[in-house]
Amino acid sequence: MRPSSPNWSPPVLTCSALTGQGLDAIWEKITAHREALSASGELEAKRRDQKLRWMWSMIDEGLRDALRRAPGMAERVARLEADVRDARTTPALAAREILGSLRIGGPPEPPAK
Repeated sequence: MRPSSPNWSPPVLTCSALTGQGLDAIWEKITAHREALSASGELEAKRRDQKLRWMWSMIDEGLRDALRRAPGMAERVARLEADVRDARTTPALAAREILGSLRIGGPPEPPAK
């Protein structure tokens, strides 16, 4: 296994939650890990990347929710899922149809009269 950080190599320690043996050493390593990542700027970079992943996760969730609530979409999605599963269409074509139904990036519809 390769370390996930160029600024830290994980140590191997033993401890016992029953006796408390080794817990102080583990806490020292946890603190040292945080200090090393903070000092190198890696911790802040990881937090920035994490915030972006959270943003896109919330967008993904919101789009799925909008699809589920859109009139007629539950049936359409179910049909497309079956078509993909049974090889009657491709995942790309089904995705294009679903995304096209959201009219993302297109002109707004005129208000209903």
